[in-house]
Amino acid sequence: MASDFSFEPLRRVSLPFFVADTNGTIVFWNEAISRLFNIDTTYALGKTIWETTPLPLSERIKLDWSAHLDRTSGWSEEYEILSSNSSPVSIEFRVDKIKINAVNLFFCTCLPLKLSSKLFEEELAKLQAQKTQAILTLAGGIAHDFNNVLAAILSHLDIVLNDQALPESLRQFIINAQTSARRGAELVSKLTAFSRRLEPVLVDTDIKGLIEEISLSLKDNLPDNIQMSVYIDSSFPLIIPADRSQLMKAILSICLNAKDAMPDGGNLEISAKKTVIPTDGPGNRKAGDYIKIQIKDSGIGISKEILPHIFEPYFTTKTFGKGAGLGLSIAYNIINAHSGWIDVDSEVNKGCCFSIFLPYQPQIKNETSVTELQKLENDDSI
Repeated sequence: MASDFSFEPLRRVSLPFFVADTNGTIVFWNEAISRLFNIDTTYALGKTIWETTPLPLSERIKLDWSAHLDRTSGWSEEYEILSSNSSPVSIEFRVDKIKINAVNLFFCTCLPLKLSSKLFEEELAKLQAQKTQAILTLAGGIAHDFNNVLAAILSHLDIVLNDQALPESLRQFIINAQTSARRGAELVSKLTAFSRRLEPVLVDTDIKGLIEEISLSLKDNLPDNIQMSVYIDSSFPLIIPADRSQLMKAILSICLNAKDAMPDGGNLEISAKKTVIPTDGPGNRKAGDYIKIQIKDSGIGISKEILPHIFEPYFTTKTFGKGAGLGLSIAYNIINAHSGWIDVDSEVNKGCCFSIFLPYQPQIKNETSVTELQKLENDDSI
């Protein structure tokens, strides 16, 4: 290859590719393909592509290369490789002939056709975490600035209301403005708690007692046309290290979301039992013993298009004023901070089932601590 030409400017492009000569010897290997194959550039350069892949795949690539070498146009094949985390990935191996300064070269791209289910879930989990972190940072800054604005508005409204010369015809308008500003202040308080993502203070928490307390609280919030039932497995002591206040907030948020999904009434079921996860999965999903808490409703359900977004901050399908879209996101963050996760199964008009998994760990000795999220327990549904 002529010395006045270089692929170096393309080293960091996101497209996984390499360049080889007619013998299949690699002359350029970019960073994206290094990550895909988990092969360093210094190792790949000077070797043939089949020397960098294990048997029997290497033999197939070598045969395909020889069979297509005399074609005037490029070619493509499908192969299955192991990605950098040892998950199988099907790729389209596409080869295009190029000529640079009278030198015949082959521009080879490797495009994943589809990720394995495990790798796909891992990528989704990473994307969700990155998106949540970005919104957390934004929410914290907005909450701080907005709180200062609301404080000034409320103080001036108080001054106006205390003015004896204020006409009665205007008083109600000022009171309405004051009420709206206070609602804004409540939302800022929730934003602040959400953006801080306080670490849970773990104490021995009886899940049975916690759910019984939640069910008593829900009875005062559920309309008469919603029937609630509670099932708790008493075969094992369901006591785990957890932040009781945060956990209550997470479960309550999901239960209140279930209530809103049944405007015409229905059934709300809350259950808890010990279960075993046999194999590791993405994120917090590790093999071991867990407590599984299920909140199941017979409501309107969630469509496949909406389901991937329900834990995103500020995402809501409720009408304006009915919710800020923080409840499920806060629940997600709380469970994640407890090294657990939430699975959701739903079909439109067939209800929804939230399954919370919390590690069943040895009990600890500690005194109950109060976290900032306890302040939210008496707030309206968010």
